[in-house]
Amino acid sequence: MNPQHIVITKEDQKVIDDSRVSIERQYTQDWNLHIRNIQYRDEGTYKCIVNTEKPLIRHIYLSVRVPPHIDEASSSKSKIEVLEGRTVELNCNASGVPTPRIRWFRITTYDMGNKEEIMETNPWETLLIRNISRHCEGTYECVAHNNVKFSVSKTIQVIVVFRPEVSLTTKRLGQYMGKETVLQCRVSASPRTICAWERNGQELRTTMGKYRLTIYEDDPHSISLNLQIHELAPEDYGEYRCFASNSYGEDSETMVLYESRDEVLYTSTVTTTPRGSESEMEVLPPVSYDTPGTTGLEFVGGAHEDNMKTAYCCSITEKGRISSMTTLQTPSETNPQETDTD
Repeated sequence: MNPQHIVITKEDQKVIDDSRVSIERQYTQDWNLHIRNIQYRDEGTYKCIVNTEKPLIRHIYLSVRVPPHIDEASSSKSKIEVLEGRTVELNCNASGVPTPRIRWFRITTYDMGNKEEIMETNPWETLLIRNISRHCEGTYECVAHNNVKFSVSKTIQVIVVFRPEVSLTTKRLGQYMGKETVLQCRVSASPRTICAWERNGQELRTTMGKYRLTIYEDDPHSISLNLQIHELAPEDYGEYRCFASNSYGEDSETMVLYESRDEVLYTSTVTTTPRGSESEMEVLPPVSYDTPGTTGLEFVGGAHEDNMKTAYCCSITEKGRISSMTTLQTPSETNPQETDTD
């Protein structure tokens, strides 16, 4: 008799209409019930009854173990797209006997495809990722296991999308006329669609002899967009705009390309008279020194303000560095001395 209290066999004759069930008698005393293609509904208590004067009954409990199975219909889709900063839920509904456990793994996008375990959950629990960032992007794998045969798994690809972000290595770049230069721009976006360098509203493309545009991939979401300009002419100086856009927004940054010039030397001479007399001084144009707030005029004027008998003659570069210094004597002194400094 089966768990549903239905008679299966009587003596060696099968009563139930189930092709999976039969009586196996290798020996005369054997009455073995053979069930093929066992199913979960077959689980339960079976009775073996021997019709003697006092019936002998033996109860046998059949426990059926079911390998894990993941229900695709009630689980998350195989590919999910989510906006950065939002919350995403990943579901992996599994069944089996005993109840399987779910282990979550992530195959990262940024870390060379390394596989890391996140956590272990119950099959009805949800993996929740709050305030998701681009660094959470990757392939998530749920593995259901209950120690019955083999485990089963499902992968869910999570794609994090966000508006473009444009950054420059520098916002001002100098170069000599006739030379070449490279304008560098870094763009991060997902998905990547339009990325370009512009000048006066016109997109700059690779053309023979003037511009060359190269793209380098820095990471899964970022590229370097380099604009190489050959043989700089006066009309090439000015503003250049790096622009990027996708379906979630746009961003841009502006770089100024200016002409570099050689350093120009300025020379000024200070002459003093004996103490108490007025000084005559040829004034330097204001030139900034390395020390903030100090100018060429203030430096040369120091000799006059101190009312010293010794004055200085200086050569100063365009950047404000002293290239040479000469000590001058008043009429009462002799033997001028000249000192060069850096």
